[in-house]
Amino acid sequence: MVEVKVTIDAATIAYLKKISEMPRQVPRAVQRGLDEGLEIVKENLIRKRLSGQGPFPPSAHRLGVVTGLLQATVNTRSILRGNRVTGYIGSDAPYAGVHEYGKLIRAKNAPFLVFKVRGKTVRTKEVTIPERAPFRTEVESPESRKIVSGKVVEEVMDLGKE
Repeated sequence: MVEVKVTIDAATIAYLKKISEMPRQVPRAVQRGLDEGLEIVKENLIRKRLSGQGPFPPSAHRLGVVTGLLQATVNTRSILRGNRVTGYIGSDAPYAGVHEYGKLIRAKNAPFLVFKVRGKTVRTKEVTIPERAPFRTEVESPESRKIVSGKVVEEVMDLGKE
């Protein structure tokens, strides 16, 4: 029998170690890519769906700026639990959900709701705020999906580079 000795240089040992650690690094890479992608989607959402002078029709999935609060409170985050990464985009503005999903508002503590629309005072027992879904429309757009998936792929692919 012949004994064969193989000598592995330090660079190859370092590379093999890096490859063996890659599976543990993938979830963090996915999270980094998701964070980067969601920030771009946030910028697009503010620019395309939460700007300009309204009112816009509900079918435009867009809201005009009145105070700037909605734009200022758009936030993103991701959470890594085990090997699962979940991304979020939302707003802390108290009316964000009403515009996203719509709502029927009824007078409770007074006989009428009273508010102004285009300088005219309106009195009514109820009002329906239509669903506009600016967040979902932007997040679910093909452009946003491409941006987020592209950033995730970039981060994962970077794991194999030296």
